[in-house]
Amino acid sequence: MNSKGVKNKVVTFERGAEFYFDLGYKYIQRGKLKTALRYIEKAVDLKPHDGFLQFNYAGLLAEQGDINQSTEVLVNIVKNIDPDYMECYFGLGCNYLQLQKIKKSSEYFSIYLEKDPDGEFAEEAEELLEMLSMIKDANNNMDDEELEKIYKIEEEAIEHLEKREYEKATKKFETVVKMLPNAV
Repeated sequence: MNSKGVKNKVVTFERGAEFYFDLGYKYIQRGKLKTALRYIEKAVDLKPHDGFLQFNYAGLLAEQGDINQSTEVLVNIVKNIDPDYMECYFGLGCNYLQLQKIKKSSEYFSIYLEKDPDGEFAEEAEELLEMLSMIKDANNNMDDEELEKIYKIEEEAIEHLEKREYEKATKKFETVVKMLPNAV
């Protein structure tokens, strides 16, 4: 009761996951991705086993450059929520490609095409697989870990170039050429 002897009636207004998702989507359309992410996360918190919400959350994370977390969400969907959510396999292929994990990327594009050969992204998956095959051939079919080492050395060489340390940069690039005989 308040000071006037009247009972306070507080009615709680529960908003569901769909409400927060729709609100988040409106912010996406306005280009306010950080705000959208907050609402999509709220929707995901309310319905953690909803593959659709999780998939859209992963997409928004990737859009904002958080590829690692996006990948974790997609892997969780296919392992724990819905192994038949085909678009997740394509998304994983794209994420691993952005992370320069050629072997993993190829693996997920192949799974996508195997499970859904006429799927919405089948043509893109085929084209990307073809491109990845050419990259693997150019890199002597090296695995992702070996390629990561090479990319790191390349980054170091570029840093030396930016600092005008040409001799150091040249040595790094020579190392890359030795590691990648097909590099030109």
